[in-house]
Amino acid sequence: MSNYTPADREPARTDAQAKGRLLGVLNRSLSTVSREAVWFITPRGAGVFAAFTNPTSIPLRTAAPTLYLRSTLEYSYVDDMRFESPERKASTHYYAHTVGESDALKPQLYSWEWASAEPIYPHLHLRRADPEFHGLGKLHIPTGRVFYEDVLRFLIQEHGVEPAREDWDEVLRTSFRRVSSFASWGGGRRS
Repeated sequence: MSNYTPADREPARTDAQAKGRLLGVLNRSLSTVSREAVWFITPRGAGVFAAFTNPTSIPLRTAAPTLYLRSTLEYSYVDDMRFESPERKASTHYYAHTVGESDALKPQLYSWEWASAEPIYPHLHLRRADPEFHGLGKLHIPTGRVFYEDVLRFLIQEHGVEPAREDWDEVLRTSFRRVSSFASWGGGRRS
């Protein structure tokens, strides 16, 4: 059962339209925590693209200490055959959403990661490169798929990151619904 509504779908007949749809959702989600940062996309070769945030490490407004977020995606455009006429969508090969207390992200507080080329499940690293935690960051703690919107909601609700817009909750709900409606895996729950 699909969890999209017709209003959530913008048909993408071309890769350029799929790129526009992806950037629109990513930037709208990002606007919940930053007014200055944006996502951009660059080709990697062989039909694979990378999406990064600019700046690479985004300072987040918190009481203290300042937190920084870095997110990256790798994906390719594929046909989405669920609809009467083929549409194009982004198919994720890799994601990493990393939070740290410095713009260098060292030590990392959290890093949610997944790569289709690795024989390991989507996972979380805690306190990576933090000598006080004696190897905790090397553990691959299973998570299931973690959507970008989930990370942003976690930072706002659990870390007290100041939202950059008043309608942040609705923006993240709408973005999650749109992204998960196109997800091939791990998209069946409600945010």
